[in-house]
Amino acid sequence: NVKGCNLGANKSFAVTISDDEDPMNMLVGSYSASAVSAFDEVTVDTWDVTITRDDEHDDRLWIHPLCLIGGLGASSIYPVYCVVDVNAGTIQVPNGQTMFESGYNMVNAGLANPPATSGVTLALFTVTGTEVVIEFQDDFGVGDTVSNAWWYAAYYTPTYTKK
Repeated sequence: NVKGCNLGANKSFAVTISDDEDPMNMLVGSYSASAVSAFDEVTVDTWDVTITRDDEHDDRLWIHPLCLIGGLGASSIYPVYCVVDVNAGTIQVPNGQTMFESGYNMVNAGLANPPATSGVTLALFTVTGTEVVIEFQDDFGVGDTVSNAWWYAAYYTPTYTKK
């Protein structure tokens, strides 16, 4: 009893399934990180990184640890947040975030003289199938703003590869 429309084939129909996965989720997970140490420009340091979603901001992720800090285990280092532009394929890590305290105020900073404790450290990400690679475009490290002592860690353009 259809009125006002024409019936097509009455035993077939088409279904379109849209991808409803948030593109930020592709960046979440465990990574292997590697970078050349700025201390000797030869040694390649490696460490494990975990990236998680921010509960309050749709364009933010948390990186833990951004890098290792001489003598500290990863569990002692605070995560840092980053702002992601999925369409541009960029990740911006604001400099000056506290990564360790206890008589210190260890913050991430761009490698410069003086250290760049403001602005951002830029990374680009690529996704190929299930492979995700994050490549930092800027060098960065960690220093203590209490004693103005730099550098407890310093790296040239780290790369994170999703496990």
